[in-house]
Parts: sequence; structure tokens; C-alpha cells
Amino acid sequence: MTTCPVCEHQQAAGAECEVCGHALVAPGTGEVAVQMLEGLEPTAQPGAAAAPEPAVLAELEPTLQPGA
Repeated sequence: MTTCPVCEHQQAAGAECEVCGHALVAPGTGEVAVQMLEGLEPTAQPGAAAAPEPAVLAELEPTLQPGA
């Protein structure tokens, strides 16, 4: 049983309180079961083209910050 720290409601499971909606699990810590749907292609393509290198403009002075 999980007890909500805000309203003290007890519930068996869940990521948020059934009464007040307070998050019981920190974001990113819960596991979500993902099922692939039949007939859909994955979005990450193997061997995808890399982004081109940005052009350097001679009239601008360089900064000390690394590029993103």
C-alpha cells in the first residue's frame, strides 16, 4: 500500500494519488511498458545522415563557449 504524503490517502499502486493527484513517483523513475504496434515503422533509422558542420563566418569573433 502506498500512502499519499499530502492527503494521507492509501492506495494499492499508481504514479499519482487517486484523491488529490499528487505525484507519488518521481518523474522518470517509473517504468512504462511499450508495445510496438503492428505495421508501424520505428522512428530511429539506422545509418541516418549526420547534420552538416556549421559554417564559420570570418567577420564574427569566436566565443569561448563550445558548440552545441
